[in-house]
Amino acid sequence: MAKPARKTLLEPGHEEEWAAINAEEERQLAEFAMALSIPERLESGQRLCDQAFEIYNSVNAGDDGPRRDPRA
Repeated sequence: MAKPARKTLLEPGHEEEWAAINAEEERQLAEFAMALSIPERLESGQRLCDQAFEIYNSVNAGDDGPRRDPRA
């Protein structure tokens, strides 16, 4: 008995589906961003920046150098 062909979205031939998924995701992100006030946007940006530097410091934790915020 033959196995049924099973394709995932990661296989070639699903470009249209990915385009629709990406367009919907972009629309939702834009809608969310427009709903935020300026202070909320700044707070969100600060949180993302802090997370980025936590990741940066985690990646460089194996170094013998001092732990610091590279923005300083």
